[in-house]
Amino acid sequence: MTKRLATIIAVGLLAAAAAVAQQHPAEASAPHEASASPAEASVVDINSAENRTINAMQEPQQATPAPRQQQQPGGEPADGRVQLIINVLLLVVGATGLIVACVAKKDAANARSMARDELKALSTALQQHTEALESALRVMDQRLSQVEQGNAASLHRPPAASRAAAPHAASRPPRSAVAKVVYLTRPDESGRFMGASSRFERGNSIFQLSTTDGTTGSFIVIDDDEVNRLALMMPTENLTRACTGNNIQVSGGMRRIVTDAAGRAVLDNGRWRIVTPAKIHYEA
Repeated sequence: MTKRLATIIAVGLLAAAAAVAQQHPAEASAPHEASASPAEASVVDINSAENRTINAMQEPQQATPAPRQQQQPGGEPADGRVQLIINVLLLVVGATGLIVACVAKKDAANARSMARDELKALSTALQQHTEALESALRVMDQRLSQVEQGNAASLHRPPAASRAAAPHAASRPPRSAVAKVVYLTRPDESGRFMGASSRFERGNSIFQLSTTDGTTGSFIVIDDDEVNRLALMMPTENLTRACTGNNIQVSGGMRRIVTDAAGRAVLDNGRWRIVTPAKIHYEA
């Protein structure tokens, strides 16, 4: 667009120059005529007069010459002034178009610059969010690896003899020499333990029940670090259905479960049913 407007301006300037040259065609020959001497001018006038007389006698019926073009008071033809005005208008129009093109080009450059800045800002924000998400995923992977390693180690580690074989001294229920030990899993919603075994099962056994007759017995929470850790992960499902205590449904930051009073259970249709919940508290 800029090249087209420049071409229009150049054409207008050339047309204006041509119009000025056409308006003064006789000025170029004026110096030659002025340099002739008075005597030579008189001879030329005499010869011209004679020639006109002879021509008039030979051609009496010659048509009358056309009148010359009328000139404006300033001495310039009317058509020349009109052409000059047109050329000036073309020049003004071309200059105006050039200015408009420059302004439009500048606005377009500013718009492109703003678009690039906005795109750069969006790209930076997206990169920051991506980095934050990747960092969070790395932390979650590390925690998951730690949990998996802890579970794997607990499966291969035998329970401490002093803790798995006998409860805490302060909460040890009375038992005879013929007492039988049963290891219980977590209870269901009806208050019955979901599983019972004569052997300690790592990852399943949570409670230890002692019975002398095989039908009634008292139970406590097994005093074992791994058992406590697993039970405290979901206290509502693992503990609150078989135990009571102060705010035991909240276990955040706690590490150990202490049985303050043993609970009682009876064997009902092959499953141990809770009669009296055990009383417990947590320790950090």
